[in-house]
Order: sequence, then C-alpha cells, then structure tokens
Amino acid sequence: MRLFLDSANLNEIADVASWGVLSGVTTNPTLLAQEDVDPVVRVAEICRTVPGLVTASVVGDGRDELVALGRELAAVSESVVVQFPVGLESLAACRILSEAGVRVSMILVFSAAQAVLCANAGAAYVGPFLGRLDDIGADGLALLEEMAQIFAVQGYPTELVAMSLRSPAHVIGAARAGTDIASIPYDVFLQMVSNPLTDLGSERFSEDGTPLNPAIGGGYGAGTPVPPTPTGSVAYDTNPTVPGGFDPGQAVPGGTHGEVFMPPGNTYSTSEAHHSHDGGTGPSLSHGT
Repeated sequence: MRLFLDSANLNEIADVASWGVLSGVTTNPTLLAQEDVDPVVRVAEICRTVPGLVTASVVGDGRDELVALGRELAAVSESVVVQFPVGLESLAACRILSEAGVRVSMILVFSAAQAVLCANAGAAYVGPFLGRLDDIGADGLALLEEMAQIFAVQGYPTELVAMSLRSPAHVIGAARAGTDIASIPYDVFLQMVSNPLTDLGSERFSEDGTPLNPAIGGGYGAGTPVPPTPTGSVAYDTNPTVPGGFDPGQAVPGGTHGEVFMPPGNTYSTSEAHHSHDGGTGPSLSHGT
C-alpha cells in the first residue's frame, strides 16, 4: 500500500516527503482554498516538491466543461491526476479523458455500486471516503473491504484510494483490506510515528547511551577486545549474553598465553605446568568456591 499525503500545504508536504515514505499527494478544492493561493499554481508547486502523483479536482457544469478543464489541469505536469466527484456527467468525462490517456480519479464514492461504475468508466483510481461514512454510523472499512474484493474478482485495473482517514487505525484497516493507496492527513501521519512506549524507550536509551556500557563501571562493551592478561590468569568478558561476547572455554584474543574465558562469579586457577607452546595440553582449570 502506497502512502499519499492529503494536503495542499507545502510545509507539510516537504516535511513528510523528507521522511522517505511518501509516494504522492491528494488535494481537493477545500484544501487548496485554505492556502489562499491560485490552485493551479499550487498544484504545480506540489508537483515540483513530490516525485510522485498529485491529484487535483475539477469542478464544472457538464461533461464538455469537465473535459476541457481536465485537459488544462493535466497539462500542468505529467504527475497530475484529474479528480472528479462521482456523477453522471463526471462519469462521461472520465471515459473521454481516460481514452485520451489522461489519468482520472473518481472521489466522494460511498457505495460499491458507485465504485463499479467508476471502474467501468475507465477511472484509474476510485476514492471511497471512510471517515465520512463513519460519521453517519456506517462502516467505512467494511465498504472498503467489499470494494477490494469486487475489484479483485473482476480484475479491474482501477486502484483503490482510501480517503478521509481519521486515525492510524483507519490506515491499518485500509492496508488489511488490500487498498492500493492510503490518502492520509498530516496529523494522522504524525500519529503513526508516535507511540508512548517508543518515546519512553528512546529517552531511556539516550540516558544510557554514554559511555558505551554504563551498567559496567569501567567495563568493556560486547565485542570490545580484551587486553592481554598476565600469565596464568583468566579473562572475563563483561557481557557474555550479548552477541560478540566470549563463550565459556573460548580463547580470548590478545592473551599472552592462550587465556580462556570463564563466566564471572567463580574463581579459577591455571597450572603453568600444563601450559606449553609446543604441543602441550593447555591450561588446566580447577573450580574454586
């Protein structure tokens, strides 16, 4: 499932784009009006900001006007997807534009029947509005699942765009339903990043991150070379449970006479009589109390 930002604000778009997760942007007349700029100019700016698709709505009377406006909008950038609310005239305009190679997204879709009509009109994308359905007591995710099932059975090339998502739970539900694209508001993107357990753990890691292993006073972190030990002594790894530590009985690199690691908590002695560099048996260990 690809992630689109539902916004016309350049700061929001640039922020989420910098995370490396953004595949496109969805806009609508309301979002563009909030920016108090020329809509066509803002759409062009968004296309230069995001290396992905950008949907922009056309509002007009009759299929001829919708087609003309749609062609003008598509000419702004190759990234533009022309967007229509579903209706009789917009279905006809969708067919004309799609046959001319213009990608069309049909939005404000609130039933599976509408979605089937849009797919048969040649729409590249169909956008059900989940949050608005939930607002009236309907189950937006259930409808999305139904649409995804129908599209899969019928083999429609039209992609589903889950829109009007109000929470991270909506986003995850859309992913489970098999949605192709999730159109996510900026505040929901921020909610998806944050989790109190992650915040708490990150704070703890920051506190414990210096020195490398603050739980061991002056000790070595896992994987740190152990300095040579005196003849006949035993080297201790400070963190044998962490990958990179030494196992019991393993030779310690850098030792002067082939010392081995033994877990702390016990005492051991080595017999130099058994330690030889020319074929001897190596150190003998006796377990102390």
